[in-house]
Amino acid sequence: MKNSRIVFLFLLFVLAGSTTNLKAELIMPLEIGTVFTSIRTACNGNDWDDCITPEGNEGLISWENTLTVTGTEEINGLDYFEIIRWNYRNLNESDNLYFYSTETQLWISSDGLNGYKFIDLNDLYAEYWKTDSDTYARYWGQIQYESPYFGTLTTYVIEQTKNIYESGEHTGEPDFGDNDFNWYDCVSLGLGVVLEVDNWTDNAPKINQLVSITKVPTSPVPEPSTVLLFGVGVAGLAAVSRSRQK
Repeated sequence: MKNSRIVFLFLLFVLAGSTTNLKAELIMPLEIGTVFTSIRTACNGNDWDDCITPEGNEGLISWENTLTVTGTEEINGLDYFEIIRWNYRNLNESDNLYFYSTETQLWISSDGLNGYKFIDLNDLYAEYWKTDSDTYARYWGQIQYESPYFGTLTTYVIEQTKNIYESGEHTGEPDFGDNDFNWYDCVSLGLGVVLEVDNWTDNAPKINQLVSITKVPTSPVPEPSTVLLFGVGVAGLAAVSRSRQK
């Protein structure tokens, strides 16, 4: 009986050790098989506040789009996650993006060759930073976003502009002065971008709201150490069984 208790406690220890996975919360929960589903609405000149709940506004067109994490890719020495974006700009159209997330930073690559910093919680008050060949970003501030899907969220707002002209001259310095022509992303820790306000495209503003984050089931492959420990546990049970039979 004593031997049975020892083996039982050992198996509990093995199983607990193999399933415990303590990780600090990432800005964006990236993992192969994860699907981020959003609803994009063309507001057609309406105030963006009226587009948060498009079901109550006639004449507004909304459609579902997804980000699906499919693999990994090393870019500039960092392990980015490869993502297929589906139905974002046009129906049945897809393109590839690459995201790298830590607890304090989110990096994005659109070409799989070079990445740019999208947000850095340790350096929010930098004057601005470059996010693409013709795009600059800055930290706008925090807002409480009332998401129809996740409830009240504290979000970090990133403002982006393509305006690098002043008085008709190309200066290379961004001008964030015209809010109606800037792009805004609301980032919630542990969820990523939960709200996007696009003032750059036709029928602006376009509102993209995160609806859900789901995980496509995959067959887990046990780690070698887990298999070894489990084998030891099974061998222990077999030994106890043989001793009883004697």
